[in-house]
Amino acid sequence: MARMDASEIERQSNARIVAVQALYLMELTGLKADKVIADFLAGDMPVESGTQIAGGYDHDFFSSIVHSVVEKRKTIDALISANLDAKWSLDRLEKTLRALLRAAVAEILGGDIDGPLLINDYLNVAHGFFSGKEPGLPPWAPIHMPIC
Repeated sequence: MARMDASEIERQSNARIVAVQALYLMELTGLKADKVIADFLAGDMPVESGTQIAGGYDHDFFSSIVHSVVEKRKTIDALISANLDAKWSLDRLEKTLRALLRAAVAEILGGDIDGPLLINDYLNVAHGFFSGKEPGLPPWAPIHMPIC
């Protein structure tokens, strides 16, 4: 894993925020990944006002997260579902939370990550989208998957 400076870390964190927004939009509208990615990169998609993207975001990293989720969707959904409480189903999760978990698991499956940093970053992303108890790690969160 290559060492990154603070600016690169911020741009990757921002890319995660935008990737969650893109995945949410794809689920909501049925648009394909390439169309949504192109629209975001062209600046045609609004960035959630509650999130901070002032430092810009890593376009390639953003694209790779979205494509990874699309390519590995069955595996990702199976991993998330296997770690949900028996009373829950993946479809029962709020769309933004589902998009966030899919993005995080896609990165875990991609390897070459700093597990604790990744978890912290996605918890911060969650705080940008939720003001209630959702950002905390609920008992059904997929925390048993090896990430380090």
